Amino acid sequence: MLAPSLAPRANDVSQEVGSRPSPPVLRKDPQRRPRLPDHALATMVAGQGAGIVEYGPRVCLHELLNQAIDAALWRQIQDFREQADEHLVVVVCSSLREVRWAHRRLQRNAWQLRLIAGELFPEEVFDVVVCTWPGLRLLRRYPQHIHTCLVLEPTRLLGPENLAALPEACRIFGFVRQGQALAPSERDDLTSFLAARSNRIAGLSPEAADDLWLTIPRHGHVCRPVSVLRQQITAGSQVGDTDPVAFKQRAIWHAPHRNRQVASLAKRIVARRELPANLVASLEGVAAPLLVVVESLDHAAALQVHHLRSWPVLCLEGCNTAGLPANTRLHPIPKEPNVLQGPAIATFAALPYLEQLDVILRADGGMGELPLSVEVLSCPLDSPQPLLVIDVADRTPPLLRRNARRREQTYRQQNWDVENLHPQQK
Repeated sequence: MLAPSLAPRANDVSQEVGSRPSPPVLRKDPQRRPRLPDHALATMVAGQGAGIVEYGPRVCLHELLNQAIDAALWRQIQDFREQADEHLVVVVCSSLREVRWAHRRLQRNAWQLRLIAGELFPEEVFDVVVCTWPGLRLLRRYPQHIHTCLVLEPTRLLGPENLAALPEACRIFGFVRQGQALAPSERDDLTSFLAARSNRIAGLSPEAADDLWLTIPRHGHVCRPVSVLRQQITAGSQVGDTDPVAFKQRAIWHAPHRNRQVASLAKRIVARRELPANLVASLEGVAAPLLVVVESLDHAAALQVHHLRSWPVLCLEGCNTAGLPANTRLHPIPKEPNVLQGPAIATFAALPYLEQLDVILRADGGMGELPLSVEVLSCPLDSPQPLLVIDVADRTPPLLRRNARRREQTYRQQNWDVENLHPQQK
């Protein structure tokens, strides 16, 4: 469905005179779509001996557990055939509240479930058991053997008492919410422990312990590969302002030499001409339009009015447009998913509401992460179309050079591939 009229309001900057064949964005259909199965999770649980699953805020944990239990029961049947009833899958929770939540969510399936709060249950045969860590220690006395443990707080695996409760041959998979604070030492210790456990289990291929961490940003998707190409530029004269806003205005937003270089690179990317060799290779097969990302409306207007006159400036509805040039092509977008229809300039505030992005030219000069949506940073397992980020790395002034180095460090911490642009093709 087309976005509503983008005619400016009374407090908005009026649009340039001329016909507009189509809006710069299309509002995405908000209808709810069914969740896709997580094949990467099933492959990990069925094929490896250990691992950690990091799941995003929009992922339902109980659905991940349901799929992991399905894969674990399948593996259990493959390993033991007729003796499969002698083994079970255990979901280990950190509290009784989590035990009751997991038991309530999982009992909808056709598994035989049992909740263990602190006492042993009668000698019956079950497929899945939900328990706390004390319950797991009691479960070691039960005739059925533990084949797979699904742990909701995997950092507790490193505790001596909890470690002793785990059978030597059982498979272990932990679940961590994405963004949960894990100390580097905890992450390293957990990785070492799971790698050793995975290598000890018989029947695994040698490469099974290579990928112990799996990130699921949303159901049916994995983390999208991101390639960062750094384009170094020289902004010109030194800027001596100590006020942060005044410095940005002189060194970034209204720096004519810098803006000319950014606009020139953007035009060459759209025209696919006079580009560095590795950028030409990265753009092969990419049909999505280019998006230039800046920090503020002031910078976006300066780029658009003086260098990219036909490009729209995307900002959020209701934003403050006071002081912008009268001929700014401003296009407010709602706080809903929008699909880019052509090359455009966007502010940081509008970036989280844009989807289906393949090429981004980052020209804000800051040092933080790009506020991209989960839809942009995830992709289906069978079609991983990389996201290309072209980073404008300033050589001068010194503060912008330091920001460029910090951005590079941030990209590497996110496991993004980073390299510098090669010399241009002649």
